[in-house]
Amino acid sequence: MKRNALLILVLLALAGCSPLAGRPQPVVTHVLTLPPAPAAPAGAGRGSLILAPVDAPDVHQALNLIYSRSPGTLAQYQYARWSDLPPRAFAALLRQRLAESGQFQAVAGLGAGVRGDWQLNVRLAEFHHDAATPPGNGRVVLDAELVDRRDGRLVDRRVFRAEAPAPSFDAAGAARALGEASGRALDDLATWLARVRPAEAR
Repeated sequence: MKRNALLILVLLALAGCSPLAGRPQPVVTHVLTLPPAPAAPAGAGRGSLILAPVDAPDVHQALNLIYSRSPGTLAQYQYARWSDLPPRAFAALLRQRLAESGQFQAVAGLGAGVRGDWQLNVRLAEFHHDAATPPGNGRVVLDAELVDRRDGRLVDRRVFRAEAPAPSFDAAGAARALGEASGRALDDLATWLARVRPAEAR
């Protein structure tokens, strides 16, 4: 029995020295992906829209996926990252979504050399996995304002809130839910833009 016990201890020691023992969990990179956009109406849009860089709180100025288990608290997934900073990825998707909506002749970023009729300023106020109740929801809150660049007048401002259920209680489920919620928020924003633009410039 002593010999068997000694053999077990040796095997355990060898297992502890194995290259596989204690291997750190790999970091998974997630791409923010939206669901398909609604079909654009027939006919060409009028005027041009300038998009200011998307603003966001400091917590979203990093690659970490963010979750919350209780109101007023935020934490980071340890082994999950976005492929790009959320405000920058969101800005690219916003530009693509609005260009596909057919509302405008052109949609360009600020500083692109386009003399736009309107400017859209967007703040990504909330962008996290609400994990208080498994599997949780992706939660997106946008603060948007439309400015008439011809006279600097604020046309309208609105807050958009969207949630989507996570398919699983983990970072992968969070990423999918945030993509779905982002699509809903951007669709609502596009509908709002179509309604609030000055009628004489449409």
